Amino acid sequence: MMKLKSFFTFLAVLLGLLPAMILSAAYNDVSLTTDARITVGSETLTVSGSTASVASIVVTANNFQVALQPGSSITITSNSATDLNYSTGGASVEATVTCSSSSSSLALSSPVLATTVTVTLGGTCTPASSSSNPVGGGIISSGGGGLSIPPVAPTPAKIQATIPPMASGPAISAVFTKTLSFGSRGSDVTRLQTLLSGDSSIYPEGTVSSYFGPATKRAVGRFQEKYGIAKPGESGYGTVGPKTGAKLAETFGGISGTAGEENAPAKELPLPVGIFTKPLRLGVINPEVKLLQVTLNLDSATRLIESGVGSHGNESDYFGALTEKAVQRFQEKYGIAKPGESGYGTVGPKTRAQLNKIIGR
Repeated sequence: MMKLKSFFTFLAVLLGLLPAMILSAAYNDVSLTTDARITVGSETLTVSGSTASVASIVVTANNFQVALQPGSSITITSNSATDLNYSTGGASVEATVTCSSSSSSLALSSPVLATTVTVTLGGTCTPASSSSNPVGGGIISSGGGGLSIPPVAPTPAKIQATIPPMASGPAISAVFTKTLSFGSRGSDVTRLQTLLSGDSSIYPEGTVSSYFGPATKRAVGRFQEKYGIAKPGESGYGTVGPKTGAKLAETFGGISGTAGEENAPAKELPLPVGIFTKPLRLGVINPEVKLLQVTLNLDSATRLIESGVGSHGNESDYFGALTEKAVQRFQEKYGIAKPGESGYGTVGPKTRAQLNKIIGR
């Protein structure tokens, strides 16, 4: 009898998800490659999630259960603004509940451990009840005209990464050489989260878990907005690319060099290969910017920085604030422009000519 009941449960799930859901080859593993629809009671919900597979989705008459694997993310949407209450049984998840006059949604993410979440439908949600619960562990109910959080068992503490002190320089490096985006994992993400957690206005959750989840993406987006790097909807928003990496290094500082490790004198560094042909200014990303940084780093008077992004051997294609200041020192040294004059800090015809002269072009 139990086997027959399990079979019908599986059949109900399969009929509810097909054809919008594709089942992967692995046993009891579901990959959501497009939006799927499930029916709970009389309510039809849209389920979407593409960052990772979920282990299973089991639908009953009054609720449904989603088994999330580490790194899994899923969003449930109701087009009739139904309350989407969730319970994790005390496990840690990232969850965001939103409500408008026409729809409601529940975004779930399991950053570290496998977690089973039970979602129960309530009445009509109240728009003012939208909330975020980055750590999870409880049932949020917004029905009845306001937000109500019933007592729950104590939730686990946030997962904190221990960063051992370095022999010299800052304890944490702010130099990022790889692109970091939603779903990334590793020590680079740990460093990023630790740095951002120092500013509660940027990263109020402060979770340090080595996994780049929704909360980290929101924090990176706030950082980009604060420093004018990107806005919501623009390319690269919420992702640590060249511009954001350079600003992180500038804001938090790179690793300081130790005694006796100064860059070699200019005459001992090989001349770069290339030629300057384009106007360059703050915010530009172009291969000639890297050639510019390499050339400026030949001279200690125009060098961008002693260590970290922009230093000798760590040049990039992004024209940031450090590059602008180095260009200004270069222009002053060769009498090209002074503070307040037109073209100060940008690479125009006169500056290009002097740069090409230095590298023998």
